[in-house]
Amino acid sequence: MKKTTKKLLLALSLAAVLSVGGTLAYFTDTDETSNMTTIGHVDGSLEERTNENNVEQTENGITYLDKIVPGDVISKEPYIVLDGESQSAYARVTISVESDANLDSEQKAKLELVKDNLDINNAGGWYKGNDGYYYYNQILYPDENSKRSENIFTKVTIPGAQWDNTMTNLDIKIKIKGELIQSENFTPQKDNGHIVSWGNDITIKEYKK
Repeated sequence: MKKTTKKLLLALSLAAVLSVGGTLAYFTDTDETSNMTTIGHVDGSLEERTNENNVEQTENGITYLDKIVPGDVISKEPYIVLDGESQSAYARVTISVESDANLDSEQKAKLELVKDNLDINNAGGWYKGNDGYYYYNQILYPDENSKRSENIFTKVTIPGAQWDNTMTNLDIKIKIKGELIQSENFTPQKDNGHIVSWGNDITIKEYKK
């Protein structure tokens, strides 16, 4: 008998906008967050916190008010929270660093250094799979003690000597896109005890307000 399982997915995004203007010496940083939305029985949100003092928390995320210079390490702690009415779920995210500018190959390579320097929280259960996703290796449950994932990462390191004047006057966005899938009747693929894939038969759909 063919088994049919419900695979309810959702999407989220976290955009950190690094406005690089004027000279290489100074950067400003603004976060814009959007909660995850979906239909069905799986729902959650992307949230974040920071240990920085001079920040402004808005409905769109965290704005860093201090000047940010190359080589700075910025406290940023994104994580996923399952809704209290949701079914239990697995979580995964993709992370990208983008700019609206028309970058050449050298600039794109330098932009990737931001993502490469993220301190992905392996100890907390986040591991990179074989398909570009970062998988959370614990099931999230809609109770107070188990609905929140560990931080995906805790800091963003702004490249220092690797970034030169070719990286000025750029708006740079660090984006996290996450997905949840109902854990009931679902078994992710693992390697060495870590989730590496949800399989090729998963159809990803985004539901937006």
